[in-house]
Amino acid sequence: MSVSGRLHGLDVLRGVAMILGIVLHGTIAYKAGYHHGEWAFDKANTSWFFDWLFLMINSFRMQLFFLLAGFFAALLIYKRGIKEFAVNRFKRIGLPFFISYFTILPLTLLPYQYVQFEKTGDPIPQLKQFFIDFFTFRAHSGVMHMWFLQQLLVFCAGAFLAVYLYEKLNIAERFKRIVSWVKSVQVSFVNFIVFAIAGTGVISLLFHAALPFIWTGFIIPIPQLLYYGLFFALGWVVFERQNLLHAFSKNAALTISTGLALSFVTVIMLNQGEERLSSATYVAALKFLFGAQTVFFIAGAIGFFNKAFESVNEFWKYIADAAYWVYLIHMPVVMETQLLLRDSDVPGALRFPLVIVIGIIVSFGTYHLFVRYTWIGQLLNGMRAHKQTVAEDPILNVQKNG
Repeated sequence: MSVSGRLHGLDVLRGVAMILGIVLHGTIAYKAGYHHGEWAFDKANTSWFFDWLFLMINSFRMQLFFLLAGFFAALLIYKRGIKEFAVNRFKRIGLPFFISYFTILPLTLLPYQYVQFEKTGDPIPQLKQFFIDFFTFRAHSGVMHMWFLQQLLVFCAGAFLAVYLYEKLNIAERFKRIVSWVKSVQVSFVNFIVFAIAGTGVISLLFHAALPFIWTGFIIPIPQLLYYGLFFALGWVVFERQNLLHAFSKNAALTISTGLALSFVTVIMLNQGEERLSSATYVAALKFLFGAQTVFFIAGAIGFFNKAFESVNEFWKYIADAAYWVYLIHMPVVMETQLLLRDSDVPGALRFPLVIVIGIIVSFGTYHLFVRYTWIGQLLNGMRAHKQTVAEDPILNVQKNG
């Protein structure tokens, strides 16, 4: 493996993927077709374009994050050892998750619960009672978009335990031949793609919905754990076989175009009605096609950004720095904007663009004014100087200050 030099393209990719999160959640209110779950839907202003855009982004965005997290977890352990890895992940993921539960999560729950309560009458009294119960630990509604941090903590704990037992039990010495064989296996680009698609498709069959969905409750369902755990593990494989990064770059145009083509097929198949979605064979085919779309998009995105951004760029470095905060804060901003616009006189054609613009301005504006050079920024990213030469990655990167 080669761990020399910094993979700047992965920083840029993470920043872009975070901005795509604003777009992704911005589309939900305006979808015309299938959606698993509740939202502040604006049913008078819908378009099938938003169904396609949502499904296209949703097919690879979080899967990509877990793959990158697995890659950099392996890198951090390789460079600093498992003890430093455990301390680092607790500081950068555990503490923000705990603090955000009592600060950002209530802001996210506000529009979500409002939509639920308005179905049964005046939502205001119900909201007041809900938040009284929430802060006195008598009511909860899961962790919403922070499920990523919750599940990432589980995977990091699993990685720590696996490496600890590997070293403690001296596996390398006890099973020299097996370990030597595993390390010698060459993982080609084609083998990686085929295995990833097969694994994704098989695990997807465990979900009862037409496609893999996210449960944001405290107890993580086994299919969801296996699904995203696969991508975390695939990230570890890419770290151990970094020749794949070159292969991803070489084949980026092919994989992205294939993923794009599949995105039109899957959105059409998903919206053929309940009768078609009641067919086990039809749904299984849809899940494997969606799995292929996911893998092709991930490989293409990593390949493109790894090749296109080989050197430091101040603008994208800033985007990468802001990404963690944007991830945390964008959801309540997007949902509350959608809810406010839903019953307003703003023309329907302007609502989605307004949601995106407001989401970006508020997310990055609050980062620059209240986070970047404060204790919040230090908690998320490490200490920031007003002039810096190296960007840090709070979740994925290992170049940290403490």
